[in-house]
Amino acid sequence: MVKVLKSSFDMVDVRYEAVARTLGYSRFMTLIKVLILICKSGLFASFILGFSRALGEFGASVTLASATRLKRRRCP
Repeated sequence: MVKVLKSSFDMVDVRYEAVARTLGYSRFMTLIKVLILICKSGLFASFILGFSRALGEFGASVTLASATRLKRRRCP
């Protein structure tokens, strides 16, 4: 997930940031109005990868928890 996000931000040309800064944007506004809009497909792909991995881990945890919870021990 982080690799996809990093490569998405690395593909943005530095000149876009420089132009936004010369037009009066702060660093935060440059991030919001320029970088995130350019990298929205990479952000979406990164979110989907992270969500699917978390869902897979949740499924494995639920399977393990239900397999051990339903086993009952008889009292002697």
